[in-house]
Amino acid sequence: MITDRRGYRDTEQVGQTQRKLGEMILRFDAAHQCGNVTCLYNTTNWWIQKLVDNPAQAAALTAAPDRGDYFL
Repeated sequence: MITDRRGYRDTEQVGQTQRKLGEMILRFDAAHQCGNVTCLYNTTNWWIQKLVDNPAQAAALTAAPDRGDYFL
């Protein structure tokens, strides 16, 4: 769990919630945590990981004109 109902009650709590989320993202390892399951988002997770590992590719992304996003 990232936070409870108090996680967004004021600026200080929002900052703590954001730090906690950032730490969780940095610790997350899809190869380890999703290695033994079939995940609906497995392909998308690996695509995102490649973007994290290669910032130049992330910078080159453009939104799909018909949807206004990258992959949904």
